[in-house]
Amino acid sequence: LYVGEHITSDNWEERYWAVVVLGAILEGPEQKCLFDKLFPVADLLISMMWDRNNKVKYAACWLISRISKVVPYVLIDKNENFQNLYRNILDGLKESPNVSSNIASIVSELAESLLNQNGVLWDTSILSGVFEELLGVLHEFSIQDIADESDLVRVRVSGFAAIYSLLQYAPKDVENTCIIYMTTIIDLLRYSLETTLDRRLEELQGFLMCALQCILTNIETNLTEDKFYDITDLITDIFRQRKDVFDEGLRSEERRV
Repeated sequence: LYVGEHITSDNWEERYWAVVVLGAILEGPEQKCLFDKLFPVADLLISMMWDRNNKVKYAACWLISRISKVVPYVLIDKNENFQNLYRNILDGLKESPNVSSNIASIVSELAESLLNQNGVLWDTSILSGVFEELLGVLHEFSIQDIADESDLVRVRVSGFAAIYSLLQYAPKDVENTCIIYMTTIIDLLRYSLETTLDRRLEELQGFLMCALQCILTNIETNLTEDKFYDITDLITDIFRQRKDVFDEGLRSEERRV
């Protein structure tokens, strides 16, 4: 009752608390009950991702992430709702790190909820039609340079978590997109061996290696011999670099002592 009375209030604090309360009670009711209650107002909840108040906007993105995890079909059973949600996701990834990290979480939760079938891959999905574009946008989002250290960490963790979910549960009809993206990852890992510009280089390499693992785990197409050796040589070079850095650190510590 409180939520229904206040979620469209002109007072931003009332809208904010209505969203927070709604998100807090999602775990309790059965899915059918939640779907019946939320589906009629899904368009309103999706539109609140662009509320005029930043705190309400942040809370609304968090709420949509929660819905994506608990009862995702509320957001996609009506094509217009999914299209509006998808546009909000693309635009939201350009927002401040506080908001955009929640947007990335929506993708992560939605992909896992819709596609995770205990190791069995779907032939196709509603995400198939936007998979290539979404993966590319998330990649650019995740590798961007951000001055504030905590914001950089927040963006990379949320962005790569979304990428992992997409790749780990990717339906069969986007396998070619995943294979193409694998080349992007390999090129970026090669570049990471030659640069010192990234402030959190080892962390970035770890994220990229995990993304590569997600692809290799799921693809059914056999790798060419050249691609196989390209990947194994790359992994060897990364571990060799890490060992050199570690050994230099030990030598520096011994000299200091």
